[in-house]
Amino acid sequence: MVTVDLAPTSLAPRTLRAVPKAQEPNLADPAAEVAASNPASGSELAGLARRLQHWLDASPDPMFIIDGRFKCVYGNGAAAGLLHRAPKEIPGSRFTDYFHPEDVAGLSAALNALESSGQTKVSARTYDDLDGVRELEIHLSDLGDRTIQAVAHDVTPWVAQERALRANSDRHRQWLTLAAEPLMVVSMDLQVSYANEALGGLVGLGRDEIMSLALIDLVHPDDREAIAARLIRPPGGDQVLATVRLIHKDGRPIPLWARISSFDGSEAILRFHPAGGASAEESLSTVLEYRDLQVDFIRRRVIRGDSSVSLTPTEFDVLAEVARNRGTVLSPVDLLTSIWGPECTDDLHLLHTAIWRLRRKLERDSRAPQYVVTVAGGGYTFGMED
Repeated sequence: MVTVDLAPTSLAPRTLRAVPKAQEPNLADPAAEVAASNPASGSELAGLARRLQHWLDASPDPMFIIDGRFKCVYGNGAAAGLLHRAPKEIPGSRFTDYFHPEDVAGLSAALNALESSGQTKVSARTYDDLDGVRELEIHLSDLGDRTIQAVAHDVTPWVAQERALRANSDRHRQWLTLAAEPLMVVSMDLQVSYANEALGGLVGLGRDEIMSLALIDLVHPDDREAIAARLIRPPGGDQVLATVRLIHKDGRPIPLWARISSFDGSEAILRFHPAGGASAEESLSTVLEYRDLQVDFIRRRVIRGDSSVSLTPTEFDVLAEVARNRGTVLSPVDLLTSIWGPECTDDLHLLHTAIWRLRRKLERDSRAPQYVVTVAGGGYTFGMED
């Protein structure tokens, strides 16, 4: 948990050691101390010290002044607010007592490192009865005369966000490994960062071989510009549907359609599905017709009777997923994984809300749906039995 980043500086090394109490630094009256040490210019220096004291008190950053035994001799208002203590409680307390027991050793090591580095920073956790654990990044500076300045920055929101992203990424990677469909993850520079075994079998290459290539190395020359444009500037919506021909190891083109969606924010995931005996374009441009409903998967258009139905990208994705799998019951987890991603498999309200809105626009009677139909105990399917 604790990390120490040592930053060499031009400050001369100093030794931090215990000193007799009589020699401890005292910042209670810096103006008087400076004036006494230099009578000739005492008035000028005293004014400077008062301005320094005022700056410390007014700083929005929590600041501590620590002696060679790591006891606090000063803490400003922001420091007291961070610890939910009165400012007068800080002087005389031990600095390391404010932090999580697991972080004290690392914090002490960082304080001791100042004797050679002059400056360093360390991550540590503090806690209180009001806000619980707070993640801090503490910048330490050796001020000389066995005196240390510590400036604390609360980085709790950023740490929480990083952990959430890492957890989502781990769940994503696990889902990728288990996926049966051919897929790859591509970075914004079009380099393949992940490929599963199914994709390797499709193109006749090993996973490591695929991940050493760029996307355009795997795509038919005539399709490269279009697929790259879909990745760099995708049209609106959560997912993009594209036709593409991958090149097999033996040189033959493989007509496919690819569903492209965001992956971890900075990457895109491409999931491939066969286009059957027809060309990819012919397969994808087929319009599904059921009763008075027409669904155009390529143009992402829906027509009921003579009227166009305006759907949001997510609503269309739900309809298209169910319609493409007509005759199959898709579970809520299937739909959440396919449309929102594996990190949303527990967010049933996303699916329920999308289907409720879709039915209000699509069905003549949303209480008796004819297109997106609920199957008791199973999930959803497309259409009623004719």
